[in-house]
Amino acid sequence: MKLSTTLAIGCTAALATTALANTPVDFSLDGPGENMIVHEINVAGNLTHMDVDVYFTDGGQITWAGDLLIGIVDPNGNAMEYGGFNVTLGYPVAGDFPADWDVINTGQYTLNGIDLSAMGLSGAGTWTIQFVDGYTLGGVDDNWTGTLTLGGLTQDGEPVGACCTGKACSIYTVDECYAIGGDYLGDWSNCDNWACGGAPIGACCFGTDCTEMSIVDCNDQGGSFAGEGVTCDSGACDAPPGDYCDNAVSIGVGSTSFDTSTAVDSGFGDPDESQCEGTYLDWDGSPDRWFVWTATGDGNMSVHTCDAASYDTSLVLYEGDDCNSLVQIACNGDSSILGDCQAYYSHIADVYVTQGNTYYVRIGGWQAASGTGTVTLEFGGGGTPMGACCIDENCSIQTSGDCSTFGGEYHGDGTNCGNVDCGTSEPLGACCIDEDCTLSSASDCSLFGGDYQGDGSACADVDCSGGGPGDDTMVSATVGSGLVSGEPGSFTIDLFVIVGEGARLDAVAGTGADIKMLACSGDFYQNSYGGPTSRDVNPNFYPIEPDLEWDSRVTIGAIDSSGNPFPENVLQEIGIDWDEFENGGDMVTDNGTWFVLPVDAQGEAEMIVADDCSTQYAVRIARLTTLDMSDVITFEGIVQGRDANGDLYNYVASIEAGYTPYNDCNDNGTNDSCDIANGSSADDNGNGIPDECENTCPGDADGDGDSDVDDVLIVIANFGGGAGQGDVDGNGVVDVDDLLQVISWFGGC
Repeated sequence: MKLSTTLAIGCTAALATTALANTPVDFSLDGPGENMIVHEINVAGNLTHMDVDVYFTDGGQITWAGDLLIGIVDPNGNAMEYGGFNVTLGYPVAGDFPADWDVINTGQYTLNGIDLSAMGLSGAGTWTIQFVDGYTLGGVDDNWTGTLTLGGLTQDGEPVGACCTGKACSIYTVDECYAIGGDYLGDWSNCDNWACGGAPIGACCFGTDCTEMSIVDCNDQGGSFAGEGVTCDSGACDAPPGDYCDNAVSIGVGSTSFDTSTAVDSGFGDPDESQCEGTYLDWDGSPDRWFVWTATGDGNMSVHTCDAASYDTSLVLYEGDDCNSLVQIACNGDSSILGDCQAYYSHIADVYVTQGNTYYVRIGGWQAASGTGTVTLEFGGGGTPMGACCIDENCSIQTSGDCSTFGGEYHGDGTNCGNVDCGTSEPLGACCIDEDCTLSSASDCSLFGGDYQGDGSACADVDCSGGGPGDDTMVSATVGSGLVSGEPGSFTIDLFVIVGEGARLDAVAGTGADIKMLACSGDFYQNSYGGPTSRDVNPNFYPIEPDLEWDSRVTIGAIDSSGNPFPENVLQEIGIDWDEFENGGDMVTDNGTWFVLPVDAQGEAEMIVADDCSTQYAVRIARLTTLDMSDVITFEGIVQGRDANGDLYNYVASIEAGYTPYNDCNDNGTNDSCDIANGSSADDNGNGIPDECENTCPGDADGDGDSDVDDVLIVIANFGGGAGQGDVDGNGVVDVDDLLQVISWFGGC
């Protein structure tokens, strides 16, 4: 389902039905789009499933067989709908027809066994069945003719129920059940959950506790059924090593393989992401593995998951004597320090540890991802001791000397912010003071004249030498004006993030610290057949709805669902409320992103010409249309990707853009003024129009492509006038020079 055109139209017909537990309903539905017919049937039962067998005729309006929308309302007013495209009845959605129905081919289409048991429709009396052309632009020649078979419903309210013959279960009326010597379980009962007995018996796991019982009892009590015939003696409920904190795997310096694809959520709870905000930890109940290490001396330790064959990991480090006393001391989602790693790996670097203290390493995945990989622990001894440092009410991990330099209170070697109370929870991040980096709050960084790199950023991932992004992180490029029908004051513009040659952009995000905002001083144009992202704009519908091409949407690289100018569009988004944006307003989020994967081509930089006529390697993040030439568009958000060396970048990009006068007489996709400014077009007469777009015959005053007596007469008629017709030499006055130029070309061109 997409849009929401709610229907309340149609015709009603009473149908006769057969006395079967499956009730067939014959129908014939014609277009156009949104047309509906309604049938009422007098039956009773629990709706368990439906079969659809229909012959579809396409009338040439790009209508699909799968545009058929079916609505069912039981006698109690409970309802459901199935299928359709951009029309809805406003009922709970039970599902859509398969992708092979999304074609315009005329022919027979059949789908059996559509499970509707979860929709909860039941009752005796009048059931309402609705058939709708579920595509608003459907044609009058479209038709669906066929039979809808409703499972579990019988004519005239004759009840059916579960009938047991031994442990076998079937659905019959009470008389039919008794006729075969069965045991009737009651009207409208069903055969779910081994209603007649015989449920498999096996080990039921409650964590690592094991009890042997039936699968029904196991599920009812919230256990995990290990399989029929499996016994507790087999160790079926024993947790694999590292599945929980309590059975963490002991590791030492070096590399250890792990596999979270067979792991579960250990139940320890999601980590505190404020310690590494902006690194895309995004735990989300991830399956995890636990490792434990006891420090063999005082010094700096590091742990990472760099492994080119691994997945997008997330990493957390705790300190404590046992699992009941752990304090989280560090975390990381994505890092870019090491080479030859997977696209997104995790790295916690240079944590000062104390000899004899115990440290727990917990490995999960971004947005609950899982897979195999390698965890590597490094410890070289030595290093400068570090500990918790309170600067005013803010806590960071510093050396004693650095803490003193910034006027802080040092709490001792090996202490951490998890067990020190500085009186506040203000987030910390990397702070560049000249070329030096330290962890501090944004306010403290500003106090000491530093450049704050964002909440949760780490010095290990920050370059304070000036190699980061400059002030000009974004550009705009005007597409045109007055492109929307009936809106001559509208203009369309693309927003780009400058990434450099060979680089790419993977994600645009907003967090609690850096809110993502896309705003307009007026209203964004939103077409009812589009959506908030480029994947929602289908160019196949441009001939039918031309204004769809100018729908406002966000993206990475691709302009529409075809992927243009890339082979495909695989954009994804999560955590964003689009409602206000889709109604023409602003889009704001503090916990959402649109993104592509690092292997997706559309994230790669392309050469573009910006409104300021600069040539840039950049990635498009939005195509936007506003309804007034004076409107100003603003954007600010976190952008993340890889530079030409494959190193991760992550920073806040912003822009404020308006309409730039736009003409493209040579149809090369670049503003004429930029063609002239960049030297790709000549403008010998200085009139701001590329010479290739003007009349190429110097003696042609009337624009018919030659120089003849008509041109002489035009110059004479306008003699003494200003720029315009007759001014063939373009000097702003019609004089003898123009007459001589026409005569010199007379009979030419």
